[in-house]
Amino acid sequence: MSPRLLRIAGPAIEVSVNERGGVALLDTGASVSSLDITFAQALELSVSGTHRSTGATGEGDYPNYDAVLQIPVLDITVPSPIGGLPLRAHGHPWDAIIGRDILCQYEFTVNGGTGLIRFTKMNSP
Repeated sequence: MSPRLLRIAGPAIEVSVNERGGVALLDTGASVSSLDITFAQALELSVSGTHRSTGATGEGDYPNYDAVLQIPVLDITVPSPIGGLPLRAHGHPWDAIIGRDILCQYEFTVNGGTGLIRFTKMNSP
């Protein structure tokens, strides 16, 4: 990631949802990982219930999706169902958000000068 893009959009990594590429924000403020609703609809993902969320996209009830969210750089898959949020509808540029449900398994650093994001797997207690 370039330092310019890091300043504009925040720390982001490539992800795959049902084998379709996307970009996800690394969001330490999000308790769980989520998908953009528009992105999920474009992939024609099945809805499996709803969840309540309060955050950067406001407060509301949003769909859960049956999906395989893979994070290649971490060699990890986020378990289904994955909550949807109206990210793009609120002006955010991401297809997904990687939250603390995944990030707390790693120590990660972001080098603002180079845009390099480095992950180290944490040992289980």
